[in-house]
This record gives sequence, C-alpha cells and structure tokens, in this order.
Amino acid sequence: MAIQEERWRRVRSAQDEEAWIVECKRYLSGEVDGLDSAQVERCAKLAPSFEVDARGLVRYISPSGRMSPHDGTEDPVARVVMPTTLHEESLNHYHSSLDGSHQGVSRTFARIRETFYWRGLFRSVQEFAARWPDCTTGKGVPRLHAPSPGNIIATRPFQVVAMDFIPALPVSYLGNSELLVFVDLFAGFTILKATHSRTAKNVAEVYEEADYRRFRASEALRHDREAGFVSAFFRQFNELMGQRQRATLAYRPQANGMAARKV
Repeated sequence: MAIQEERWRRVRSAQDEEAWIVECKRYLSGEVDGLDSAQVERCAKLAPSFEVDARGLVRYISPSGRMSPHDGTEDPVARVVMPTTLHEESLNHYHSSLDGSHQGVSRTFARIRETFYWRGLFRSVQEFAARWPDCTTGKGVPRLHAPSPGNIIATRPFQVVAMDFIPALPVSYLGNSELLVFVDLFAGFTILKATHSRTAKNVAEVYEEADYRRFRASEALRHDREAGFVSAFFRQFNELMGQRQRATLAYRPQANGMAARKV
C-alpha cells in the first residue's frame, strides 16, 4: 500500500509540473482566476474528458463503451493522466523490466492502458518497442518451423568478414569509446579499430580504413542488427563495394558468434 501511495505521489508531483495538466486541474477545481481567456477556452474543451480524483490526480474519462481501435477491447472508464516526464519510465517498466518481459506492442499497450492515459500512447509503445530489435529472443521457440539458416562457412581468407562493436569503454584521449571488431571467418584473423561513433557513415569509414585498404572487399559481411550496420547508407556502401550483407536473424544472434566472442 505504501509503495502504491508513493507511486501516486510521484505521478501527482509530475502532473503539477506539466503546464496543460496544471491548467486543466485548476479549471476543473474552479480556480480559473489565474487563467487567461485562451487557457479557459482550451480547458473548457478538454473538461468533459477529464476529472480530478480524491488524491488530486487528473484522470482521463473515456466515453462509456468506446472500443479501442488497436485491439477491439473496451476502454477503461477513468485512467490517470501520465505526465510526459514519466512516459519513458512507464514504457520501460511495462515493456522491458522483469515484470514487463518484452511482451510486444499490443500487450504492452493494453497493460499501460488499464491504468494510464497519455496522448499518442499506442505510437509511443510502437516506437519504444522498435528500439528492442531482439525482443523476439525472449518469446520462446518460433511457432512456424523452417530449415535453420545455418552459419556461413568461408572457404578462403577474407571471403567473409564478421563485425561487431565492443561498446561503453573508457573514453580515450582521442575521444574514442568503442571498438569495432572485424574477424576473418576462415582463419580467425582479428582487426580492432577504436572509434567514437556507431553511425553508418563512421562504420563505413572505419571498414574502409581498417579492412578494405589491406585486404580489399569481401564477398560478404556478417553482422548483427546494429542500427549502423542495417541502415540504408551502409547498405548502399556495400553495394558500391560489390559485397553482400548477411545480418543475423533477430531470434538467432549467435549466428554472429565468432565476432561476438571477441567482445
């Protein structure tokens, strides 16, 4: 009970710091003296959809029986308005924590919507979940069975090069805090290159300097689904080089095991 009360206290405190919620709360409480005409007009339009409960929390009131356009279920009647400053924390709790268990967009959206409301909630959940490309690793065995994609087997030196990042290292005097690893899948020859960024442009520059200048282009690059590796820029770079990209599947990151083991 104490934990729940602390939770509501934090939400109420954050509500009191967000301008439109403060205006709406004052209007609903009849304290309109400090509001200008534009604020009163705006609050008058919002008022039918909101209320202030006994804890001083502003709640959103959905029309009775309205169906959600996302999953076809009925909206709860009154939900606490979640301030912008707590959106990220709420998304992390309901999606990424041990309690959330990476249950995907629809389930995360439904769980948050049971208690909370904010404008653009579904889009927020979509965008947050998209930042976790390996969510499917926690969803058990795929229901649809298909042949294993298998690991790539190289038959000559530098035919296939695997690459991966070693992140979050102490910043060097040159400002570098990452290592980009290149591993020849035939002989295991490894190249490490310090870098300061994971952008696609920087990845391309590092590859050209550390690998291409010494061994020329490979037939294929093996990598995970790091944003800099799967971007349109890096894809076009590889097309110019005449080499293919072989990204691992989201549910099978171990397919890039040789590079990952260097990390």
